[in-house]
Amino acid sequence: MDKDILTKVYNNKSYWEGIKGVRNRLIHEYWVTSIQMIYEISVDEMDELLNYIKQIRVLEKSQIS
Repeated sequence: MDKDILTKVYNNKSYWEGIKGVRNRLIHEYWVTSIQMIYEISVDEMDELLNYIKQIRVLEKSQIS
């Protein structure tokens, strides 16, 4: 995937760094990750992230065509 496509969809590098940070915490620091944190992220932020993912897929398909 073209890394620049992320900023075409949502031009906020700190947002994407936050996504990366959550992933790193889940993978490398799972013992200090609370179920409450995972729940709050999934309830409060998942719709927004899903919207960005859909936009990314559209952009990727347009670059392939």
